[in-house]
Amino acid sequence: MKVNPRILTIKKLYQSRTVSSDIVVPQIILSGVWLQKAGFNSSESVLVSVKRNKLIIEKDRGQIIQGDIRRIKISYAYVQREKGYKKVPKIVLSGLWLQAANFNCREKIRVDVTTKGITIEKLSLKSSEAVLLHLYQAPHNIFTMYEYPAFIC
Repeated sequence: MKVNPRILTIKKLYQSRTVSSDIVVPQIILSGVWLQKAGFNSSESVLVSVKRNKLIIEKDRGQIIQGDIRRIKISYAYVQREKGYKKVPKIVLSGLWLQAANFNCREKIRVDVTTKGITIEKLSLKSSEAVLLHLYQAPHNIFTMYEYPAFIC
């Protein structure tokens, strides 16, 4: 199944702390029918690993976790369709570990579906896609050809 790459923006998540003031951490939300078509279903788990400015998301097959790998449960969201709402899988990545992996708020990322899973990598300013994205960005949250409402993160 062919899924087109997506260009997304890492959002801010405000987390409250009991000891100190609130902190801001990066958050990436992947959600939509495309995730289901790629073989990821709600109530399953995925493994997220960090490799050289990339996040690799793979299906959890019950293996023992070693090293800097995180197990995350897939939840669900509802997407509006012509005949009501459809339940779709939703993967939420957030926390200081993303900052430690050099993924920061408001940065652009590219999401690719591969045969092994999902790859998320940062877009550099020198990337031709980042330049195109900058040229096509519209003001006031109007979605452009690279940003889709069902896949906001």
